[in-house]
Amino acid sequence: FRIGVKVLLYKYRSIEQWKFLIDIISNQRLYASKYFELNDPMEGQYLYTDGVLHEKLVEALKSMKQKIKICSLSQNPEHELMWAHYANGHNGIVIGANFDSRILNIRPIEYDGIVEITEQRDVVSTEDALNILSHKSANWEYEQEHRVFLTEGEFVNCKIERILIGQRVPEADEQLVRTLVEKFIPGAEIINSRAKQIY
Repeated sequence: FRIGVKVLLYKYRSIEQWKFLIDIISNQRLYASKYFELNDPMEGQYLYTDGVLHEKLVEALKSMKQKIKICSLSQNPEHELMWAHYANGHNGIVIGANFDSRILNIRPIEYDGIVEITEQRDVVSTEDALNILSHKSANWEYEQEHRVFLTEGEFVNCKIERILIGQRVPEADEQLVRTLVEKFIPGAEIINSRAKQIY
């Protein structure tokens, strides 16, 4: 997987909160969260092994991390654990969208554990915070996560290309999703994953 100008990535979502889904489809944008709102309790942590890191640097890094918003995406639209954890157990959808890497900061997650800081420094930068937020434990590798990082605003603009509808989405809800997509994104592909079900 290589980052090009246009990057097709996927967002797993519940459809229980229709207000948010309508916003995503009608405005073609995704919400970006602060790091401490994400579900990994180790998110944003780092390791320092050479004595005690100066409190000033600890506070500076914390401040930097808090200014960054994260939109978490996957390069895999068909992972069963992802459907279970993030799309309400196939009662949700997966949104496939293109993101412009010329104007967005998109980075693949590296699953090599938390970042180690090896030296005391007088200053820290946004890049230091981004580096910390781009590494996770190998336990999360199945997510095949890419992150869009924002330092301003809270929404990531995208071009929605396809919607995958979960196997357990009721027909009435599926029809509502289809109506929204056909109204606001008439060129988008809609795929019902029930068609792939094994009996």
